[in-house]
Amino acid sequence: MRTVKHFFRQTLLLCLILCMAQLPLDAEAASKTVKNKFTQGTIRVDKKKCVYWTLAPQKVTEQTPLIVFLHGSSERGERALVSGLPAMINAGDVQISDAVVLVPQAPEGVHWVRYQKQLMAVIDEVEKDLGLTDRNLVLAGFSAGATGVWRIVSENPGKFSKALCISGRIWDPVEVKAFKNCDVKVVLGTLDENIPPASAKAFVKKLKKKKYSVEQIEYRANHNELQKLAFRNEHILEWLCAPIEPETTPSPTKSK
Repeated sequence: MRTVKHFFRQTLLLCLILCMAQLPLDAEAASKTVKNKFTQGTIRVDKKKCVYWTLAPQKVTEQTPLIVFLHGSSERGERALVSGLPAMINAGDVQISDAVVLVPQAPEGVHWVRYQKQLMAVIDEVEKDLGLTDRNLVLAGFSAGATGVWRIVSENPGKFSKALCISGRIWDPVEVKAFKNCDVKVVLGTLDENIPPASAKAFVKKLKKKKYSVEQIEYRANHNELQKLAFRNEHILEWLCAPIEPETTPSPTKSK
């Protein structure tokens, strides 16, 4: 009996020591808690609440890009900020100071293609709040979000000035001619088994055949590595955040 009691005392003491040893680690982890830099907004569309997150510079002008980031399927529900561009911004891995970043939250089980009405309402709301127009719009997405980018640009020709697709499928119908005035960058992984890049590569060839503005960037990387590689690429970041060129007005004709 004494042996059993002794065993339990020793076990309890060991557990206490391990817990005390863990305290500094927990405290250190708590000190590194990431601060959310985004502001939450909500609107109602068809009596349903639509949630979105925005991060804006102190001064927003007519030349400020509005980057709309569509997250992947794993972030649906309430997890729009846990990975990808918003998570990298919150962690300080990516610095975006000259653009507005809008992160809509897709509901659980809903694909972006079927969430277009709500997405457009969110975009309209943010444009109105910040005094921006469709000229400022840049649409970016990863995985299911990139699949959404392809279809949404196709179904809204002329609305988005730029599109960034990071590992997304091409779901027909996607119209080539809809990308005539959209500057496109496509990021693909040669080791991507989740979404093999074949369909995106084939579509890029169609865009190039039409002489549309498109760039294909490939990494020897798997699916989960692509977001970080894309948003740490200075060339891509500069392109995303480049000031919107002012509208040119035709010069008046001289009277003879």
